[in-house]
Amino acid sequence: MPNINYDAISAWAALLAAIAAICAIWIEGKRSRFAHGLDILARLSDKFRGEDMVNVRRSYASLILDSTKIEDQDKKHDLEDEILDHFQEVGLLTRRHILDVDLTWAEYGYWFRHYYPLLKGRIKSFQEKEDPSGWEDVDWLHCRFQKKDFYTKACTNGERIPQDKLTDFLNYESRLPDPK
Repeated sequence: MPNINYDAISAWAALLAAIAAICAIWIEGKRSRFAHGLDILARLSDKFRGEDMVNVRRSYASLILDSTKIEDQDKKHDLEDEILDHFQEVGLLTRRHILDVDLTWAEYGYWFRHYYPLLKGRIKSFQEKEDPSGWEDVDWLHCRFQKKDFYTKACTNGERIPQDKLTDFLNYESRLPDPK
């Protein structure tokens, strides 16, 4: 009759139970972070579609379309800053893995693809004159979204949206209805 070491069996059982508990905690943590990220993304999306941002987006589009108003650079910069600050927040949370890149791209890719060419001059000017790290997460998000655009064929020529498409986009944005 073989000699069974019940202490060894108990130790192995405890080790397997501990490993299973660690795996369960890790899986639950991932689920919790994902759910939290979805909640944050929904709130950011609501903010982007909310009254304040809709007014900013509408005013910016109208300003760009009406070349006679473009003389007011301070107003233009204020509006650009509002939009860039929103994308900065989205970029930061995505870069820090609080938001999922794929879901963020699905939610913001269209707007980002159109706004970035319009705003990249403001980013560059701000980084050169005031803060080299200004809106750095917008640039990071741009690189990530470009990769997603390439792989999904959402945009075949990188950031170069044809001018007529940008004009159509600005016309649409300038006529955004008030949120309900």
